[in-house]
Amino acid sequence: MSLSNLTYVNACLSQADAARQIGTRALEKARGHGFGLLEAAVLENLAMTEAAAGDLKRAIALAQESFELRSRSHSETWSAKTLADVAIWQARSGDMLAAGAAVKQLLADEEAIKDGSDWPSYCFWAAAQVIRLLGEDGEAARLLTRAHGAMQNEAMDLEDEDRASFLALPFNRDIASATAGGSWPDPPR
Repeated sequence: MSLSNLTYVNACLSQADAARQIGTRALEKARGHGFGLLEAAVLENLAMTEAAAGDLKRAIALAQESFELRSRSHSETWSAKTLADVAIWQARSGDMLAAGAAVKQLLADEEAIKDGSDWPSYCFWAAAQVIRLLGEDGEAARLLTRAHGAMQNEAMDLEDEDRASFLALPFNRDIASATAGGSWPDPPR
């Protein structure tokens, strides 16, 4: 699991080469042990790596591979954040039909987002952005309200010193900005 976590950290730091190298090792180990849940997690981290490096097509393909593994193990709930990522990546790629389908799948069980995602605020935020791009302003506003509420709830669960860092995450700053003044990022992120 630590190699998968290192993949994630390196992707967040925009160190794509290191993330790919570590992620490839983690994927080999997960596959070697037949550990499908870990393999799915590594694929999700590698997808994030490719998106950060600008290869959205590869990111989407890796995420789809992860979804297939999660479907086999009935652990789809844990892929909400990645599904939100795919919706954003599809929108950034110009495939709004696929982005809308990803959001529809994501929102099929909104309560599962809260239970199965480390980042429910991001999931609702990603959905809000795609829905807004599809011209459904009322639904986008509802989802923005859900994102803002989730962000506030997540922040309240943190210690004071962590709360400021959490609220400074780019997607949380975007949520706050859109809520306060209607300023949405273009392109979506």
